[in-house]
Parts: sequence; C-alpha cells; structure tokens
Amino acid sequence: MKRFYLHNVVFDYPPKNTMLTCLYLATKAENSFMKIEDFIRPLQDAEGRKGGKVQTKSDDILDLEFVVIQSLQFELAVHHPYRAAYGFFLDMQPYYDVAVLKTAYDRTVHFNDISLFTDLVFLYQPSQIALGAFKLAAKEVDIDIDVYLAQRFDARALEVLFPILEDIQDIILGFKNTTTNEARAIDRKLILCRNPEKNPASMLYKKKAAEQADTPYVSDSD
Repeated sequence: MKRFYLHNVVFDYPPKNTMLTCLYLATKAENSFMKIEDFIRPLQDAEGRKGGKVQTKSDDILDLEFVVIQSLQFELAVHHPYRAAYGFFLDMQPYYDVAVLKTAYDRTVHFNDISLFTDLVFLYQPSQIALGAFKLAAKEVDIDIDVYLAQRFDARALEVLFPILEDIQDIILGFKNTTTNEARAIDRKLILCRNPEKNPASMLYKKKAAEQADTPYVSDSD
C-alpha cells in the first residue's frame, strides 16, 4: 500500500478501498485465495451491526485491483523484517538465555509491527529494521546484544551499522498512532477533496464512462 501511494494520491484513490484491495491481492499472492463475496462478507456484516448502510461492495475492490497491480509494476512480493527477526532469534540462542531471548523476540515482533507504519521500509533493509527492533526489545529485558554483534561483525562494519540501528530505534520510538477522531476528520476531508474523475459515484465519472461506452473501438490494424 505504501508503494502504491508513491505513484498515486489519496485524492484519486481512497486509502480504505486501496487497503482492502491490497489485502485481497495478498490472499492471492500468498496462495490463500478466496472469492470476493467471502472476502467482503465480514466487512458488510460489521457495517450492518453498526446500524448503518452497507458501504463496502465488491466493485470497490475489483475496480481497483488492476490499478494497484499496475502501480506496483506487477511486483507483489513484500520483503518484511519478520523473517529476519526470527533468524536473529535463532542465531542469538547460543549467546543468551533462550527464555529471556524469547521474550525479547516477542517484543521485537511488536516493534516490527510499528515499523510498518513508518517510512523505515523505504530507508533501510528488512534485516537492519529487524536488528534495530531487536535492540529495542533487548533493552527491555536487560540483554546486551552488542555482545552478539561483536562476534558477528568486525569493527568497521559495526561503525557503519550502529548509527543505522540508532536511527531505526529513534523512528520506531517516535511513532505516534493516529487516534480514531483524527482518522475520522481526515476521512471527511478526503471525501470533500476527492477527485470526481476517479469517483464512480460522481456525475463526471458516469458521464465519461457513458461517453467511452458510446465510442466505437478502432483497432490499430484497421
């Protein structure tokens, strides 16, 4: 979803629909495909329980599917820090108490979750993000992973690595979650500012769609 908005703006494509489309594409990429009706049913049930009208429709996702794939240049693989964090967890076991290390690893997963809401994925490698998150978690359980790093990297590599890890930790700790009220205010602004040319509910969009439907197709070979 972050990569999508490197090439598009929220005024053209609402984040909610984009997020659902990315999630639906992820079910395909991870070989967990489900029918679109089954995918949106829990969302519609939740909207119904809130007493409002059902807003999420299958077309909201299917109409965006190719746009998202095209914007991602058909590269659906996502390299995240979770696998690297687990690799560090296994590699550190000879150096520390496994029970304490497991607690640190669980907190590392939490910090990795936070990192996904920041720009870290555009700045550093997944393994660097995982290691920075591990350093944060290690501090909470009084583990000094610099001992491990000194065994795995030479002095010159550590001289480059430590500032990177410090920056990663600062960004994770500096993350502030958006409140529900803030999200609602942003959503109201997006509704008012949405580009009518990209909004299927607008008269301009319907007019252009009708004009395109009335235009006869001319092949390049004709």
